[in-house]
Formats: sequence, C-alpha cells, structure tokens
Amino acid sequence: MANKLPHMPLWVYDLDTDRDCRSMPDARFGRYMRLLIRQWIEGCVPVTPIEAIRDAMLDPGSEGDVQSLLDQKFGAKVDVGRGNPKLMQVRQDCLDKVEKNRENGKLGGRPKRTEPESEKKPN
Repeated sequence: MANKLPHMPLWVYDLDTDRDCRSMPDARFGRYMRLLIRQWIEGCVPVTPIEAIRDAMLDPGSEGDVQSLLDQKFGAKVDVGRGNPKLMQVRQDCLDKVEKNRENGKLGGRPKRTEPESEKKPN
C-alpha cells in the first residue's frame, strides 16, 4: 500500500473570518489555496516566488502577488522552504497519527486495553 497523506483539514471559519482572506480577490485566494495544498503535499513551499509558481502550477507573471503571499502567510522558514506554521503543525500531527496506526496495524490492530489491578473482578 502506498504511503498516502491523510486528508488536508480546512478551517473554513478561520478562512472566512480572516480579514486578509475575505478581502482577497478570487485570483489571489486561489493562489493562496494552491500554495496551502502544495505545502500539505510537500511539507513546505519554496522560498522564491518563481519556484513557488512552478511547483504550485500558478499563473506565470504573478511573482509580485506570490511573493506577497509568501511573506504574509508562509513566514515560517524550514530547512528547504517556508510554510504556514499552523498547517505545518497539523500536518506533522496527522503524519504521526498515521504512523502510529500503521504500527498498530502491524501488531494486529489496536493494542489490547489492560485493566488496572484495582478494576479486575475476583474469580
């Protein structure tokens, strides 16, 4: 079985109440969403707008807007790029959960629940 990422959570309420997102034109919001998706898949987005445009398949000629998005929404620097801090943490938590489930599956499923000595019924 291929190692697939779990679904990407999307906090619609956060997007709707974020003043920056609400005031974004459609094209800018679309760029932002594509960059978020790219970060979910890769773990980060590139530092330069040219690489981000290439990797997220954004429209050529939008370097200024993409640079602004990178600075505003993807400020956290990581080893090979930058990322949205909240999404970075959620992605790592999801990957940890998937790995734990995978390990439990190799052991035959969920680990058996053990009752403390005080809760055991006498024979």
